[in-house]
Amino acid sequence: MDEVHLLSPDQLEEIRLLTNAEMDSLNPFALLLAGPRPPSPERCLGIFAALDQRISMRYQINSMDLGESVQYLRHHRLTSSAGLTHCYI
Repeated sequence: MDEVHLLSPDQLEEIRLLTNAEMDSLNPFALLLAGPRPPSPERCLGIFAALDQRISMRYQINSMDLGESVQYLRHHRLTSSAGLTHCYI
């Protein structure tokens, strides 16, 4: 699920309820939450604390600098366009 930071409290509560179902002490539900930054502190209060506790792994990807961005775009241009030569990078 992308853009998690834009979800309303009601939507976050629905996600919490989805993760509540446990069968034989194994939760069959897996969800990847993605957003540009960690949730704000107020999202970790009250009902959001229960959702926060269910997050089993967290990972933050650092932003790329200009050189890394150019290299990334060039690589994807070459691999996705079969060597297309007209590109503004």
